[in-house]
Amino acid sequence: MRLVMDLGLEIESSTFCEQNFRIRRRIALAHFYHAYTLAQDHPEIFLSWCDDQQIQGGAILPKGGNKSVVQHRFADLIFSRAEIHSGTPSACSLRHGDDAKRKVAKIQMWRKSGKKWAQVIQRFGYGILLLLPSSLTDEE
Repeated sequence: MRLVMDLGLEIESSTFCEQNFRIRRRIALAHFYHAYTLAQDHPEIFLSWCDDQQIQGGAILPKGGNKSVVQHRFADLIFSRAEIHSGTPSACSLRHGDDAKRKVAKIQMWRKSGKKWAQVIQRFGYGILLLLPSSLTDEE
């Protein structure tokens, strides 16, 4: 009997954890969008901050001016940190073309999703995230 009650509790807490994860991810995407947009709007400030923090642009930078440099520096910043915490190779792996393209593509996907969530949050407030159906994905 106790096992059945524990299973019900586990199912309910799993549902809560999934909802909590989705909400936190959507807020993080919105915050990412704001930070990325701010860096794109003020590249000199962002790039000088990166230089002060000794964050090196490891990627081969394509033609495209400051916006492209900011995008690649964002990738260096985010993924070098993730690799340090996960124990995988350092940011020097970003120098490889395919890896750099994959990471930049992920940045672009986050920016696109983050823009949608930032607009929803700005219009309705954070509370709206609690009312959204669980079937709604971050891409929709």
